[in-house]
This record gives sequence, structure tokens and C-alpha cells, in this order.
Amino acid sequence: MFRRACVSIFAALFAVSAYAAKPLTQPMPLGENLAVEVVLNQQEVGVDVSATNAMAAGGGLLGALIVAGVDNARTKNAEERIVPIRDLLIAYKFNDAFERELRAKLPSDGISTTPVFVVQNTSLAAIDAQNNHQSASRAFVLTPRYAFDNRFDQMTVRLTAQMVERQPKGNGKIKAVIGFSRTYTFQFSLPETSDKPEENVEGWTAFGGDALVAMLDEGLRQSVDMLVFDFSAEGRAQWENYDRKASVRLAGRSYPGLKVRETPDWVWTRVGKGWMQAMNGHRIAAALPASPVAAPAAAVEAAAVETTTVEAAVPAKTEAPATP
Repeated sequence: MFRRACVSIFAALFAVSAYAAKPLTQPMPLGENLAVEVVLNQQEVGVDVSATNAMAAGGGLLGALIVAGVDNARTKNAEERIVPIRDLLIAYKFNDAFERELRAKLPSDGISTTPVFVVQNTSLAAIDAQNNHQSASRAFVLTPRYAFDNRFDQMTVRLTAQMVERQPKGNGKIKAVIGFSRTYTFQFSLPETSDKPEENVEGWTAFGGDALVAMLDEGLRQSVDMLVFDFSAEGRAQWENYDRKASVRLAGRSYPGLKVRETPDWVWTRVGKGWMQAMNGHRIAAALPASPVAAPAAAVEAAAVETTTVEAAVPAKTEAPATP
């Protein structure tokens, strides 16, 4: 059954009480033997449907009910429209491709030269692991997502990265505090768009399945590259950079943010300030040449990083790495 991918349960994954009241700094590297929790909570391409403002319908209970009905209809329409795209991507193993890319590139001076990967196959498995005191007391939590907007103008690969500190409470529950959170997004836009979402869907399907896979592979490569760069010495030096008027032009289009990297085909920008900062990549959709994602399996095995995979129903018990 096609899932309503616009609903993300990962937002409540850690029952986070608040952001840590700390300056926007993190140790360099984040830690040796750093626990890197990869939450693969998406099994097929999704649609991000933005919620309607209840006040637009007059507010109050009646307004909220009206808005809920409108949003349900929009979600249903989006899910129906994405079926032809989903069918083209039915054999695409996004999670496998993302994991290979992450293993090949994450070991670094800015994050950890010896990361310990813990792969959670669902967000529910991640919740269970935390509630059962099986998660590391300090972990770098990475959650990928790939989705279209509800107008089908854009296809996006997004990587959310969070430094999570976990502390046991007197009642036995876990208090999780986010000490750092940032998104790394790479976005493909149609060369030409229509006011009718169904026509935009046709624009994507016209590329064909191989081209869509090549674009998604490019998007996940770029999102991981942005993450690794952001925690390098050069990237960290930009964390306080902010100019709300800054923008970058690419292929005749303007994108908000400070330019970080640029080629004739794509651009990275840094937007927002402080805790609200993010990195975004942009590219006009095109039939890209197919290429393997990340390193071949032999190269990944040679990295000799420790791995634990946690299944959905009963998470395997793993010993949390020592907190640096």
C-alpha cells in the first residue's frame, strides 16, 4: 500500500525537550569512535504536502476541520499523481545507495575518522532502541529523504543531521537533547513548469526511470558532500556567515543564500543564520549520465568501519560506543 510519505514521524523520534543552550560550535572532529545512527525510515519516493494555515479558513474549530479536510484532499491528490513516477522508481534502492555513499565519505577529519555506524531500518526501531537504553549516550543521527513537492515542480534529496545527547531520567525514561541540527538539501527543478501538477508529473516521467535514478544518485552524493564539507575546517568557518539579501543565479534562475560552491551545472548556497542555517544545492533537471554511487563494495569493506543493523520489529542489542 502506498504510504503517505508527506507525514514524517521522525520529527518526534527522540522526544527532544529542547535544543541545547550552547553556542553554535562542535568539537573538531565530533569524536573518535563516534556513534553514527542512520535512520532509513523511507521505503519509497514521497510527496511533501505543506499544511494549510487554519487561520485562512476563519480560525476556530470549524476552520480547523475545514483545513483538515482540504489538507487530506491535497494529500490524496498528491499520492495519486505520484504513482507514475513511483512506478518508474519501483526497483530503485535509495537507502542502499545512500548508505554506501555515507560509508565511503563520512570518515573525515571534521566528523570522525573512525565512525561506528548503527543502521536503523525504520524510525520505530530507532525509537525502540532509545527507549530500551540501547542507543549511544551521544550520537550523530542522520536521516535521508527523497520527495517531490505537491506541485511536482521540484525533486529533492534531503539529509537531516543532528547531534543528540541522551540522559536517563529518574523515571527511567530517556531525555534527548539536540546540540546541533542542520539540513543538507539538493534540489532538481523542471526546466519548464506548469500550473497543473499533473502536467509537471508528465515532465518528470518523460525523463524515464534511468534518468530519474541518475538524478537521485546525484542528489544523495551532493547532500553527503555538503555534510562532510560543512564539518570541515573551511565549512565550519562559514557557520556564522549570513546575508539575508544574498542570492545566486544559475541557468537564469535566482536562488537565495550565500554562494558556497558553483559549477556551470549546479550551485551550493548557505541560507539562514545560527540554529536556522542550512545548506542547499540546486540543479536544473536533465538526463544525467548514469554512474555508480560512492565507492565499490570492496573499497567500503577496506575502510573496516564497525556496523550494526537494527531490524524494525525487535532492535538488536548493541553496545553503545564510549562517549568521547
